[in-house]
Amino acid sequence: MSSTDATSDNRDLFRALTQLMAGQAQGHEMLGVIIKLLTPDDKGDNRVAVLLQELVDLVAAQTVAIQANTEQSRATQAAIEALTRAAAARATP
Repeated sequence: MSSTDATSDNRDLFRALTQLMAGQAQGHEMLGVIIKLLTPDDKGDNRVAVLLQELVDLVAAQTVAIQANTEQSRATQAAIEALTRAAAARATP
């Protein structure tokens, strides 16, 4: 093995080890976040449960808003159809 090949192999090994250490650091960071979320807060509430409840509440509120918009759209569509029929009836001799 030449000196150039050994240097190249050493660089590749160093690069691979650096990437592995970075991946491990990210893994440890993610585990820290997960543990923090699973640890009860000052009131004893589980943060994940609190966040999930907030998400459920948000989805429920959005569902109510969507239903209201759907009803309003249907009412608007019915009014347009009624106006269209009235205009057609006036246009017919």
